[in-house]
Amino acid sequence: MGIRLVYGLDTDDLSYLGEFYPSRRLAQAADALGLDYAATIHQRNGNPEDATRFCRGHVALLRGELPAELYESLEAAGVFVVNSAAATALARDKAASADFFNCIGSAHPRTTRVDRSRPEPPLPFPFVFKPRFGKMGKGICLVDTAVLWSECLLGNPSVDYIAQEYVEASRGRDVRFFFADFDHAGGYRIERAARFIH
Repeated sequence: MGIRLVYGLDTDDLSYLGEFYPSRRLAQAADALGLDYAATIHQRNGNPEDATRFCRGHVALLRGELPAELYESLEAAGVFVVNSAAATALARDKAASADFFNCIGSAHPRTTRVDRSRPEPPLPFPFVFKPRFGKMGKGICLVDTAVLWSECLLGNPSVDYIAQEYVEASRGRDVRFFFADFDHAGGYRIERAARFIH
């Protein structure tokens, strides 16, 4: 049994995985440990059966832009997926993630769903306004005035947003959680700190 990385990318050039730092680093670590490792790319409209054949009999690690159906297809075929469909769905939903952290008693910034029919700010200024299903920092705004809040309310009405307490000590940091198995409370936290150039 080995590790199979499936990366969701907009290219079919497998050589890219050797150049792309995260996948290259994983390949190097697997090689150093003597692990059976291989990687492939799953394009946006790719056939989930191709990934299932590639991963069958191995542990699958899925990264990048991948449809929920791919996770479900792999799991239905009996492939152990490190980042399961349930964990991935939870991570994609910022409101559900906040509920999860509250449920397990984990420290987490106060988070609330935004009701655009209510003009008053959902939290005291400053707070973070972001898409409920966002990623990679897209659509995020630090709201520190009533004027900016009014502008945020005029944004895309088809997108659900959340408001999150701004934690000053987190400025320049990005903390990510990786869950391997909900049943055994296995998880890892990785923190990235930005360097500010003055």
